[in-house]
Amino acid sequence: MDEWRENDNGNYMYVISTDEVMTVFRRRDGDWAGAFQDRFTKGTFNTAEEAMQAMEPILEGDTSMLKPANTGWVANKKGAGFHIRIAGQIATVKPARSGSWYATVDGEILKGQWFDSAQEAMGAAARHLQGSIGFRSSALISESD
Repeated sequence: MDEWRENDNGNYMYVISTDEVMTVFRRRDGDWAGAFQDRFTKGTFNTAEEAMQAMEPILEGDTSMLKPANTGWVANKKGAGFHIRIAGQIATVKPARSGSWYATVDGEILKGQWFDSAQEAMGAAARHLQGSIGFRSSALISESD
């Protein structure tokens, strides 16, 4: 753990390369967590040292201790599916009884479009939103789109 350096904020940084940095930071609740490439550790730790040790497998390419990247989509509180709000518009994806997925934007279904997965439906809804509000955000579309 000798490559970790404390910064002025009390966080610890490990510089892997010019564009790759691991960070260990104290949360508001006092626990410690780690971050790498917009992803955070699945759990929290009692000490900075524990968090650093948990993050070090990243140096060998193992990112299993990290949560998936946050795409902005939120799980629905009632029932299955996900939603996102962008510039005042709401997109929702839900499973149909058939097992396929469908998408809505501001309550209007994307007609004639059924998807094999939630990710595919999210991508279609994101593309629809991008076209209607005139911007592109890679965070709205999954890697496979």
